[in-house]
Amino acid sequence: MRESGWNKIRKTALFGLCLLMLAAAGCQAVGGLDLNGAIAKSLATQSGESRGSLMLSVDFSRFAFEDVSARSEQAMKLLENVQVRIDSWKVENEKRQSLHGALLFGSRSIGFSAQADEQQAVIRIEGLKKPLVIPMNDEDYSYGDSLGASAVGIGGSVDPLQSALIGRELVDKAGGFWISKLPNPERLSVLPVSADVYGGGQAAWKVTTEWQGMELWSWLKKYVAELASDPDGLNESISALYDVILAHPELEAADDNGEPLTAAGKDELVASAVESIRDGLASGLDSMDQAEEEGGLEDLLTKGSSLKAELLLDSSLHIRSLSAAAVWQPEQATVEREKLPIQGISLVIQREQWHVNEEVAADKPAAGKDSWSSNRWADAPSFRIMQDFDKGSAAYEILKNELQAGRQTALFFPFGPDSFILTASGQSLVPLRSVAERMGGTLMYDSSKKKWSLQDAATGKTAWFQKDSRSIQINGKNAELSYPATVVRGSLYVPARDIARFLGASISVQKESYTQYVTLEREVG
Repeated sequence: MRESGWNKIRKTALFGLCLLMLAAAGCQAVGGLDLNGAIAKSLATQSGESRGSLMLSVDFSRFAFEDVSARSEQAMKLLENVQVRIDSWKVENEKRQSLHGALLFGSRSIGFSAQADEQQAVIRIEGLKKPLVIPMNDEDYSYGDSLGASAVGIGGSVDPLQSALIGRELVDKAGGFWISKLPNPERLSVLPVSADVYGGGQAAWKVTTEWQGMELWSWLKKYVAELASDPDGLNESISALYDVILAHPELEAADDNGEPLTAAGKDELVASAVESIRDGLASGLDSMDQAEEEGGLEDLLTKGSSLKAELLLDSSLHIRSLSAAAVWQPEQATVEREKLPIQGISLVIQREQWHVNEEVAADKPAAGKDSWSSNRWADAPSFRIMQDFDKGSAAYEILKNELQAGRQTALFFPFGPDSFILTASGQSLVPLRSVAERMGGTLMYDSSKKKWSLQDAATGKTAWFQKDSRSIQINGKNAELSYPATVVRGSLYVPARDIARFLGASISVQKESYTQYVTLEREVG
């Protein structure tokens, strides 16, 4: 039994909502509402429908675009108004799900949809020439770092379902300490209500909370201080975490020396971990005190900076609606003095769900005969991805213009492993393999012909080169180099101007005080 990748995303998002509730209420019963019960209900959701959006707005200052090219400025400005909109997300069960929505950059919209069952997931993106198909029944598929293996010395392959179950076990047995220390914000309201909600039914509870300016800093500092003040609770939490990891040998957990974790080594490792965490907490408090002494925090965390959230819950304690907004807006004088590249950020999240734990029918995946496998874009150059979209589509235009997916550059200096060579006659020779790699081509050596073939994926042309020869063949037609292809230190070198002509690239030689460099550049797609 395996949990789908996007179901993992859904649970992660849901868990994030629960954390928001925890932050709002410190895991305490407030105003007659059992927030612990609401959190448990939300995490136990097995089916339902939802819709929502996430909107990000970045307000760049005049300093952001200093020494930035016009095209790089275009790419940065994509973040000025970005929205992910989910119009419908149907969860029939853990494996059968479907969604459709759009990714918006300003007024430009890229629609998408996805459907999954036990056999496959089919993804469609507006403008993409064919749907992408991801097999869901491959028993050999593994997720080596599902639990952050590199960070905690875990080396086993754990599938998403195992990861979710172990993660929940960790929260249940080791998370109580961290949750119980969360302080309540100064502004918290929990009220009984009777209000209609999207999808039918009524909300029974309304939870609102807000931080402004330095309140968030004070809340965070208080939380760190609470954690640091209870070494016994920290020890119990880390000890419980150790027990959970030890109970799952499939994680292949190891200590710093690479030795498998054992019950005998528990006390020493737990003590070491607790000491390390306490040192980190103490250092964090010292840094916060120092920041306060140095001043200027009020200029960064002004009253214009805030975090607000509103949740509506039904009588069964299911989260039916969430509205959250985070704004960061430093003082303009601080932006000017510190030359900050950003003078404001806004993040708004909206979510509604209905038919919670009721019977829901997700749309079934249907790829048809003409589709691409999920590994089509694995290690693919950016121009290849761009060419998979219809010209004129919003996705193609953004990839080509703002993200410069079709721009390819090969830069060579007179020193280093990829250096160019200046001949006595003044010609610049460049290593052909490096050119191929940077321009998305493929260079291969044919031992039977004793020749190298360069295949240029962008133009569809193929050229054959031979050591110490000026003669080449391009798509079967004979041509000639201005200087013989030369092998130096095991690498084949060719004239820079000739290979630029073959690729349809521009070439420039820049000279500076003590050096010079050769640049090949082109735009494909």
